[in-house]
Amino acid sequence: MNDIISVRYPRECEVTIYRTNTQTEEKVHTIIEEIIRKNNTKAENERIYHLGELTGYLDGNKMILDPDKYYSDKTSSSVVLIPLADYNRLEEKNETLNDGEVLLFSTQTKSYGQNEIYLDDTKFNIKKELDKSQLDEKNNDKDIPITYMIMKDEEQILNILKQTYEKSTQNDETKASLMAMTYYEAFDMKGSSELKKNVEQQIRTALSEQVPETFCSCSGRQINKDSFYKLYGSLFFMGMYLGFMFLMVTVLIIYYKQISEGYDDKGRYKIMQQVGMDKQEVKKSIRSQVLMIFFLPLIMAIEYLLSLGFALIVSAGTVFFKDLEHITTVVLMAWIYGTPIMYSLEMIPANIKWLFKVNPMTAVIESYHRILYWKELPLGKDVLYSAVFAIVMVIIGELVFAKLDDNFAEEL
Repeated sequence: MNDIISVRYPRECEVTIYRTNTQTEEKVHTIIEEIIRKNNTKAENERIYHLGELTGYLDGNKMILDPDKYYSDKTSSSVVLIPLADYNRLEEKNETLNDGEVLLFSTQTKSYGQNEIYLDDTKFNIKKELDKSQLDEKNNDKDIPITYMIMKDEEQILNILKQTYEKSTQNDETKASLMAMTYYEAFDMKGSSELKKNVEQQIRTALSEQVPETFCSCSGRQINKDSFYKLYGSLFFMGMYLGFMFLMVTVLIIYYKQISEGYDDKGRYKIMQQVGMDKQEVKKSIRSQVLMIFFLPLIMAIEYLLSLGFALIVSAGTVFFKDLEHITTVVLMAWIYGTPIMYSLEMIPANIKWLFKVNPMTAVIESYHRILYWKELPLGKDVLYSAVFAIVMVIIGELVFAKLDDNFAEEL
């Protein structure tokens, strides 16, 4: 959950001013500094720069721009244009660009890999593709990938914005905002979550009161984190509640079905006893029905979780270690022979039986044997061990898969 919020809000507090000017920027920056100082905290990892923003989709080396269309597929991209002066100040570098040259940085882990890029029909030579930048991080989890283009100066950026948004059908006020440079200031803070939330709220209130003439937005990680948890926490609670209710309804339906069938079969069992079947055999027949209905789904669920956890780990590992596919085949073959599928656990010598019981699939297979063949209850302790092992496997598998999946595209 925290990863999702961090991707959406890379800094604790982000302030954006549209149709900016130097006087407003200085005023906003002063307001932020005063509030931070009053709360006895300190701004860290500051990011201050100007930008122009476009949206389109990438077709080969050409970015197709349509200001009135929203692109939601995987080829869509947000294009952020940054002046070279702001980039050099942010990165503490001294890069230079000629007319028609750009530096390019993409949040996608896959390299762009071309020497030129077009914004509609305007061609730019890529002087350098950056592997990392203070502007952002490479992360494939972003809803829309961002392509940062560092350009020679603001004048060049304004020309591109004007060319793109002049053909928009939006009203003049909106078009004027889109064709102007945007001021962006973001930073992290030291202190508790409560302190950060208070600072964010104070900045938001101060900007709305002291800079009302400018469209200025302030988004904070802590405030949005609380909203995020409230929204998804309530949805999670509703899901859990409805799931529990459906489970209870299912159990009650099965229970009353068994009771009603028991009353219906009462006469039949009396007849069976009259023709020679003893009480023990009758109980065994009834028990087999109950075991099939109540315990077989539980054992199947444990088996599924074990398979899922194993599959997540192996599938992620195979992307990076191709030979793991062949190793897995050998391990699975040994695992099959080490599981009492074609033989009984009772056939194993007592001094090494513990080794077979360490195998979580042993309890699963033995439970199938007991339910389907011997009409007996599964061994509770062994089933509990397999269930815990399966849950741990799924958690480890999910963590491994999530850790490695950002690099799948590069390896494949």
